Amino acid sequence: MRYFRLFFIFFPVLLFGQMETQMEVAEDSLPGTAEPDTIVPMAIEEENITMEGFVPTDSIRMGDTLVFTLRVKIEGAPYLYDMEEPRLNLTNLKMVGSGSANRSEEGFSVVEYNFFLMPNTLGMAYIEPVKLDYTYKPQDKTGELTTSRFAITVLERIEKGTNRNTWIFIAAVVLVLIGGTLTWILYRTKKNEVPVEIERPSVEERLQKKLKAAEESASKGDYDQFFLITERILSEYLQEKSGLRIIGASIEDIESELYNMGFSSVVVKGIKKGIEQGRLVRFGKGKVDNEVLQEIMRSYAALLEGSKEENYGESSTPGDTEQD
Repeated sequence: MRYFRLFFIFFPVLLFGQMETQMEVAEDSLPGTAEPDTIVPMAIEEENITMEGFVPTDSIRMGDTLVFTLRVKIEGAPYLYDMEEPRLNLTNLKMVGSGSANRSEEGFSVVEYNFFLMPNTLGMAYIEPVKLDYTYKPQDKTGELTTSRFAITVLERIEKGTNRNTWIFIAAVVLVLIGGTLTWILYRTKKNEVPVEIERPSVEERLQKKLKAAEESASKGDYDQFFLITERILSEYLQEKSGLRIIGASIEDIESELYNMGFSSVVVKGIKKGIEQGRLVRFGKGKVDNEVLQEIMRSYAALLEGSKEENYGESSTPGDTEQD
């Protein structure tokens, strides 16, 4: 009985404490009861596009040009927005030209418009707030961007004396004349010089060194490197001699071109066998038979020596003795 008495004494206390805790949690969850520093602002997609206007000065003289720059910045993908052309409302100003350019800037896509303006009369001129309509395509929402108003003071033109811009123009003209004169003198000097002819080695002479490197690779058992070098030799030779690019060309095209160049069937078949064996080696089909390798090297030697005799290559070449 003593335990039952204790239970009835403490049970109401525990029940009251649990209810108080639940009431505190419920109060914390009510709208508007959170502390200010715990409120997370909701991201608004339309705020990813902004527009600003700039003018380099707040005054301009009659006859001068004022550049008004309008810069639209889009965070993210620019193709998600459809934008209308900006609308200018000018007071005591006229537009004499305009242009635009696109660029990227630290995660933003920037569209910059430049408007070239000239004053009409003395006094005050204004660029009224510029408006630009856009559509955010993912949500099919429209919006409008607006700049502030710009006030420009129009001053009198400087008529007396020669201003700084005129001196700059005169200096530029003088520099152009001096540069043109020096260029003409150098041209005449070069024209009167006796040209020195530099003897350039023929394509055959240049490729002979590569063929020797290919033979050395074959002697070391590096067949992959051997066929890589011979393929480059064939590519450079045909491009230089006939203009044929072997990249994308079939073996039949290469074979036909060699026959058209007058090479014998022995040389052409050896070159063809080299191409086929090279592809097998690259796909890991094993090493090449030494006799086949010698035939390929003789055919490339004949190609670079320009030999078009039918019986070329029946005797051994210097490369034969280098193979095992």
